[in-house]
Amino acid sequence: FGVFLGVSALLFKDVFGIDASSLGAIFCVAGVAMVVFQGLLVNPLVRIVGRPTSIMCGCVLRLVTYAALAAVEFTWLPWVSAVTVVASGALIDPCTSSLASDAAPKGLSGVFLGVFQACASLGSFVGPLGGGILYCFWRPAPYWAAAAATAACLPMTLALFRQQKQAMICHDESCIEGEGDETPTLKQRLLNGQSEATPHTAGRLTRAASRLRTIADLR
Repeated sequence: FGVFLGVSALLFKDVFGIDASSLGAIFCVAGVAMVVFQGLLVNPLVRIVGRPTSIMCGCVLRLVTYAALAAVEFTWLPWVSAVTVVASGALIDPCTSSLASDAAPKGLSGVFLGVFQACASLGSFVGPLGGGILYCFWRPAPYWAAAAATAACLPMTLALFRQQKQAMICHDESCIEGEGDETPTLKQRLLNGQSEATPHTAGRLTRAASRLRTIADLR
């Protein structure tokens, strides 16, 4: 996302001839899309598919968007890309923050979340800097780099999901679906990506989530 913010204005002007007023309109559309996706659409979707699947969908959407920006010159691409990048962020960012918080042992969720947000901030300022340097050498380079970083998130997301699944199975072997029980069933917790992990497992989960968020913001 940092790469997109850092160099997209240059790309839109150099390739699509978009002036300052049109650029403002594009980011206005992106802001409206952010409100719609984060406020109305993402929460119901996450309840249906679960957080790891939501992160995966967001990564795939960003991968396609960055590849298109690098390889395609389509008139409406600046407008479409602004919406899809925002939509992918709505699918990724809340879920990764939630996973990092859930992975923390009791009483340490604030510390874990603080480290996680620090990693996100690192990606946010490194992304525009690196994207600007790459853009000077080759115009599509920042977007191919962002696409590669997005692709790197996919196996990390799968690994995160497997770790959570294993942790939940270890702690919930006796948790079988039943009616009238207020405790979430194993199936429900697998869907939502929730766990009550040991400190060792929690540390592994948080490190994986932090790396994922750093790479996501680096893009």
